[in-house]
Amino acid sequence: MAALGPMSESSGEPRRWLLKRIQTNWLIKANTSNSMSLHDDQIGVSDDAGIPEFEDDTSSDVDDSSATLTGLQVCDVLRQAAVDAVETQDWLSYATLLDIHLGADPDERYDEEEKTALLQTLNEVLVKYPQITYEIGWDLPAMLLEFANSRWLTNRLIESEGIMLVISVFGLLAKNGNPKEVFLRCCEMLAVLYRDPVPTAEELADYDDETREFVLAMPVRAYKMKYHLLVELMTASLRRIETNYPSRFLGMAISAFINFFDTAELYAGQVFFARRVYTFIRDYLPPPAPAEPQDDEEERLALVKVRETEEYLQRKMLRFFLSVAVEQTVSLYPTEWTLTYFQKIQGSKPLATVNDALGEMQSLDYSIREDSLEIVDRLVMLALSLDFDLEKMFLKELDATRLLFKSLDYTTSLDAQNDALFSLVIDNYNKTGLRKQPDSFDPSFIGVFLMFTHSLVHSYPDAKLSISPSDAIKMYIRFAIPGVIRGSTKIAFQDALLHLCWRAIYEWDGDAEADLRALEPILINTFLQVLTTESTSSVFRSKAKMILTLIAKVLTLVSEQTAWNYLHNSLETCPYEQVKPTFISLLKDLLLRTKPVSVDSLTQKVKAASLESKSTAPALPPRESYTYISLNADRQDQLEALVTTATEDLPTDQKDIDVLVAVQTVQTLLSYLNLLVFLREKFPNDRFVAIMEKISAKVAEYNNSVSEEANQERISKGFNIDLLTLAIDNINGATKKT
Repeated sequence: MAALGPMSESSGEPRRWLLKRIQTNWLIKANTSNSMSLHDDQIGVSDDAGIPEFEDDTSSDVDDSSATLTGLQVCDVLRQAAVDAVETQDWLSYATLLDIHLGADPDERYDEEEKTALLQTLNEVLVKYPQITYEIGWDLPAMLLEFANSRWLTNRLIESEGIMLVISVFGLLAKNGNPKEVFLRCCEMLAVLYRDPVPTAEELADYDDETREFVLAMPVRAYKMKYHLLVELMTASLRRIETNYPSRFLGMAISAFINFFDTAELYAGQVFFARRVYTFIRDYLPPPAPAEPQDDEEERLALVKVRETEEYLQRKMLRFFLSVAVEQTVSLYPTEWTLTYFQKIQGSKPLATVNDALGEMQSLDYSIREDSLEIVDRLVMLALSLDFDLEKMFLKELDATRLLFKSLDYTTSLDAQNDALFSLVIDNYNKTGLRKQPDSFDPSFIGVFLMFTHSLVHSYPDAKLSISPSDAIKMYIRFAIPGVIRGSTKIAFQDALLHLCWRAIYEWDGDAEADLRALEPILINTFLQVLTTESTSSVFRSKAKMILTLIAKVLTLVSEQTAWNYLHNSLETCPYEQVKPTFISLLKDLLLRTKPVSVDSLTQKVKAASLESKSTAPALPPRESYTYISLNADRQDQLEALVTTATEDLPTDQKDIDVLVAVQTVQTLLSYLNLLVFLREKFPNDRFVAIMEKISAKVAEYNNSVSEEANQERISKGFNIDLLTLAIDNINGATKKT
């Protein structure tokens, strides 16, 4: 056989062309070997075996170098090439050969039987030649993960021979591969691990319902399988690396995890990913250290000092990693912390909101409620084993929050205060807590806060958290605003902040009303505005109800002017038309509901009473009956202006109507009419009549301009302007009867 000379860099000869020549020679060897009926331990051909020379054909299509080979022929090539690689120590050529045959979409190139045979062959080669595993093992994970996209994943793993072979090869890499190279390769791959796209509707059209479910689940199952294999191989390789500086490798692993969480589609398996983090931290063992020098006492003492420092660093890094992992995985759970506490304060007869929320939680498409509770329980216990003092860490951050808001100047105009507040919070987000400092490895407060909240609700349900409502509001503003601006407030973190606010209002030992009335109005308004924004973006209707209930509770505690200003400004400028009917309902409640008489005020009056006899009988005490908001003349004008603006927003013709906006405008006006009906004794009748006449005129103008066909089409979409006429007729009819 003619010898192949070295490739000249100047010749421009493609490397793949040369490898085609090599693999063809290996195929000839393999075929000759098979014809001679050699046993496995006799594979090999002598130089005088009469093999014809390979003809140099530079005109052949290089890209088809492996297309003419069947899967079984490739198996023969891999076996013979392994023998030559061991003899020649040419590991790069063998690695490239594997890449050509195994690394390019095996599902398209081979059938199921061929893929199984290829993996069996690779497994046999690596078992027989551990040196190959050591030299090129770092290059195999990427190839092997291509097989994890196979239809094998539609079966149970134990029933899938191909997947079990992939797992077997990963086991050989963990046992015999070069630990440093394999570890680094796993870190690289984990950081950029992607999920295959979900099949389109056209691709699913030919499947029945049961098969369609399997096909839809395949990308997620493959995603989880790849993640599991890489993490297990990375962990096993880390334990085999001999080093005096294990923190460096631990840092690489943590960085790979965090990069994965930053880019991964975690909704596909939050609990699954969190469990692997839990086992990684729980089972972490430092890599073995090289033998200590026996003849150099100074060097030995220096190593002792290095190892003490390394132990400290590893512990600090594990604590950091746990908190960040909780932040990035648990934050996505639809937790029930606020719901659980809300149900507790409602007593034995919970409101409909609680029942609605329970129904929504139980109807989730993914059954992670029980699993998520279990894994968060375990993560909290793991944190305690790493000496996390969750309450102390929470209170430390609370002190930092108080200090942060003290730096704000509350003597300027409201607009200036608003700008300064947002700048303060965003700068804090960019410089401190939420942006982890890579050199300090301080635990993430968000992760700590999530674990602290979970332990309060589930581990210590009878514990009492004594934090003032004003402090809770400052915490909420500090941590919620960055998420609202980014549009990425995570479900569990928002739930924890809401839970904190509810606890502060109900569990603080002080006077919640006095505390909130002393709080700066800009903070109250910002807090309520952020809550309103969150209520409109919640995917759970019951959660929006609980947020709006919290808004109502706060409005009953703040000053009358603060409550009126917030509701008036919201109805005037809020861009979310869908929440205006709710705010009108809140306004009606505050205008009509009588405030409970304070026990302290009654006590003061009793103390001031005199028992001395007088010539005349004392006057009867006034029957105090105060509502939360009184409707004075200025507020009557403002209320009328709000109704007038909503009336003007009604469409007057059939051109360019946004049906959704029009429906919400009608709902808002119906809510205003309902409010004015209840305020008949407080709102001037002539103004009320004028408002109804304006609305009737608008409705008539619209009906005169729109065709019956167009009107019926809009009615079918939910827009029926005649509901306003019906409401006005009912009001007028009820007025005549009285």
